[in-house]
Amino acid sequence: LVIELKKGRSSDAVVGQTLRYIGWMEENMAKDGAVVKGLIVTGADDDKLKYSHRTINNVKHMTYQVNFTLKDGAQ
Repeated sequence: LVIELKKGRSSDAVVGQTLRYIGWMEENMAKDGAVVKGLIVTGADDDKLKYSHRTINNVKHMTYQVNFTLKDGAQ
């Protein structure tokens, strides 16, 4: 699995980058014809990204959300 994690929004160019990494992994690392998949993780949805990988079955897009709380350690 190739995971491409992008901060914030990403352009559809990340699909080409992910496919390049998948191709390299298939040629150099995959054993016995194993299928290499891609996961693009971004901080926001992007229509260009959604449409650019829509017909590529082995690449999925997900978004992340970060939440955290600070607590006073002295209490």
